[in-house]
Amino acid sequence: MGIYIGSGLAFILGGMVVQFATVQESFTFPLIGDVRSWQLVFFVVGLPGLLVALLLFLTVREPIRRGGIREGQPAPRTATIGETKAYIFDNLTTFICLNFGIALLTLSAYAGTSWIPSLFIRRFDWSQGTTGLVYGSIMAISGTLGVLAGGWVADWWSERGCVDANVRVAWLATICIVPFGILYPLASTGAMTALLLIPTVFFGSMPYGVAPAAIQRMMPNTMRAQATAVYLFVINIVGMGLGPTVAAVLTEYVFHDPKSIHYSLLIVGAGAYVSAIILLGICLKSYRRSIIYLENWNQSTIT
Repeated sequence: MGIYIGSGLAFILGGMVVQFATVQESFTFPLIGDVRSWQLVFFVVGLPGLLVALLLFLTVREPIRRGGIREGQPAPRTATIGETKAYIFDNLTTFICLNFGIALLTLSAYAGTSWIPSLFIRRFDWSQGTTGLVYGSIMAISGTLGVLAGGWVADWWSERGCVDANVRVAWLATICIVPFGILYPLASTGAMTALLLIPTVFFGSMPYGVAPAAIQRMMPNTMRAQATAVYLFVINIVGMGLGPTVAAVLTEYVFHDPKSIHYSLLIVGAGAYVSAIILLGICLKSYRRSIIYLENWNQSTIT
């Protein structure tokens, strides 16, 4: 949820600062010296994050591990990398489909956050301030509501005995993205693009709350941190590493026109959505097997 609030505020504040900074080439600050207008954006957006990080450091403590521990028994040791690797390989289909399914959604998401502002500016001649305000508001509000809705639906299903609720929500949300994610790049006006982005961001954010929960649910207590680290590594390498670049390459070397960024976003999004739907659909059945595997594994370690 924080990523959508943070990204939204970054776009809103960044757009305002860029708009303000265009009237002056540089600024002078005590101790820092001269700061160019484009550098000022990073100061304004980044400095609040340091305050939040300090607050977390001073107030949040690592919770005690409790799952899988009988009363009177000592806390289990952390699993070794080898043990975690062996467990993942025993559930490889689930792990690959879930990680790479979400990674492909992340690829499309990063392509969008990197180039949608350029779409508004290049195609519809929106100002940077207006673009930041509109797109940032969509990210902050629609994205946050999507994460919350995804968690609520998954909890509702889980309470009714659906063991694959987290993966099912991610899969269905990805299906719901498709019509809006394909239509917004093709919209003929900036207003229509913004309207179509509201459900695109809403459904697109739903998997990011439930996917980590699905990883936690399928892994033993002592392996969850390592499995989550692998998950974050995969989705960021694929998403952050390829998403913005693929869209840029298509625009520059295929369409040869900066104003054709909407076609690049269409291709990247459609390809990512369809592939993610297939992978998460495969994951549904294998995830149920992984839950049974975990129950058997926990029973064997206790006895």
